[in-house]
Amino acid sequence: MLANINRIDRHLFKELSKNSRVFYGDNLIIRCKIMGRGSSKGTLKAARIAVVVSKKVAPRAVTRNQIKRRVYSAVRDSITLLNPGLIMAVYPKKSAINLPYVSLKKELNTLFCRISDI
Repeated sequence: MLANINRIDRHLFKELSKNSRVFYGDNLIIRCKIMGRGSSKGTLKAARIAVVVSKKVAPRAVTRNQIKRRVYSAVRDSITLLNPGLIMAVYPKKSAINLPYVSLKKELNTLFCRISDI
């Protein structure tokens, strides 16, 4: 699990659905938004992240939780690549279920580098 400072609250999740950018990978989709001048909630001191796995991707709760734990672990190692004030939601695809951890981490780092350029 991530530290409290790096988790998304409910009100931030609603903010994420408005005017956010989407980045597509082979096994992951990331929706992100920079909270700052134009936001009603002010600036944030750290990047905030949520992992969302739908029942369409993994019908069993055990599998959904396993995917979440693997993605959170990869995020924890790479969170320093992200700018403070960034909020994002990571949506794994079905292909992420059987993906090796090293490949998952590599794809996440690639997407994070693309995101840090905005």
